[in-house]
Amino acid sequence: MKRMPWMFPAIEVAMGPQDWMKTYLVNIAPPRTRVLVPSINPITINHFRNPGSRTAGLDSLMIVDSLRTFEGLVPHPPTRGGSCRFAGRRLPMHDGPDRAGASPTIRMPPETSHMRFHRLDRPLLATVLMVAMATGCEDASTTTAATSKSSTPASAAPTTGTPRPDYPVLAFDDPVIDFGSMGDWEKRQATVTFRNAGGGSLRITKVEPTCGCTSVGFDTTPTYGPDETGEIVLDFTPKGQGRQSKAVRVISNDPDERVRTITIKADIAAALSAAPRVLQLGRVPYRTAHTTGTTLTALQPDIELDKVVTSGVLAPHLNATVTPAGKDGQGRSTWKVDVTLDDRVPWGWFTGSMVVSGRIRTDEGDKPVKMNFAINGSAEGEIAASDSMFRFMMVDAGDTGNRTIDLRRVDLQPFRVLGATVTGRAADGLVATPTPLDPDGRIWRIDLAGSMPATNGVFKGEVLVRTDVPGEEAIILRYSGVVRR
Repeated sequence: MKRMPWMFPAIEVAMGPQDWMKTYLVNIAPPRTRVLVPSINPITINHFRNPGSRTAGLDSLMIVDSLRTFEGLVPHPPTRGGSCRFAGRRLPMHDGPDRAGASPTIRMPPETSHMRFHRLDRPLLATVLMVAMATGCEDASTTTAATSKSSTPASAAPTTGTPRPDYPVLAFDDPVIDFGSMGDWEKRQATVTFRNAGGGSLRITKVEPTCGCTSVGFDTTPTYGPDETGEIVLDFTPKGQGRQSKAVRVISNDPDERVRTITIKADIAAALSAAPRVLQLGRVPYRTAHTTGTTLTALQPDIELDKVVTSGVLAPHLNATVTPAGKDGQGRSTWKVDVTLDDRVPWGWFTGSMVVSGRIRTDEGDKPVKMNFAINGSAEGEIAASDSMFRFMMVDAGDTGNRTIDLRRVDLQPFRVLGATVTGRAADGLVATPTPLDPDGRIWRIDLAGSMPATNGVFKGEVLVRTDVPGEEAIILRYSGVVRR
């Protein structure tokens, strides 16, 4: 005898290990229904069916607490969420109650079903929240538009027996690359294989790293038919040390997930350490030479350092040398780097860069090693400033704002500020106004105010201040900021 359909929209979900199955019939009369999954490991969600008489829409599955998701036989790393795919569509899994968020809605007409096997390895009781919408049969072709797209890594193609969608589906064999332990002097390369698991023509429009330590070469002109494969080659040059996880965004015409993520992981061992790591000189006397330095220590054996290079606007005024300094208390090689700032550095804020480099001997031959240093400070003479830079920080495009810097003589004698002129990207919208803060003119305030640039990005420039102080008749105050995107 054929079972009569339920007189309401419903979604039937079968869950359980392969040797145990239990079916939950979820009445979608209320918009949200919670289903408790028994404490079993693993759990398989392998069947979605609408036994009702009206169309039911399944928006998402929510899994409380952490989980490990397996789609087909392709493992994913532990995460605070995952994904569920059926009928060629992907639904997000979230890690907290009532956090389903926006996602594609899958409509199931009466007596339809979709098969997709998932192993949810978790030892604790899970709460699955199914968010559904009930509509009449005449609305079966209507879908709910997603307000955002998932950026979770792509997974394997639908299993055999699942209807192939008529649109492109980007699928990776494995979207996670784990290089394991490696030195910061090493370079690694990995090849990620992808294929079109859908029925439409797939095109990858862009492959972009989200960090500066990955470089990608990929031809975006080819298109890929159903089941055709391609490769993305990634070069990884680590920076820093410790456990690192970097992302590469893959953008395609897959309508379900236009942005997928390839993750690069590695445990980075540093070749060198330094103290201090940044050469912050603070206020140094104007027109007076100044010497500072740092000590480098080899964290790996067989390292030699023999070269120092400076760059930036400060480079013409720097002289740096590196010399061996013997062994430290742990028997590690050390080097002393001496940096001399000459007496021709202009008044005001200065910045520069320095790279100390050499080589490390490995089984594959000598490899280059280096360490980068930032150098900054402020040269001040008879005139001292409360700050050497107008710091606007983050601002909105076209917004108005102001920053101030106070000037005084170190001997507290009166002086005069004769004028102030703004240069740089924001010069058209900013005006610098000098004002004495006391009747004798011992302290002057420079007020930099006006409109911020109309386009986003970094803006910076200078304020030329003219005074009557001998030898410091023209001093430079810098300004900088970032217009939000």
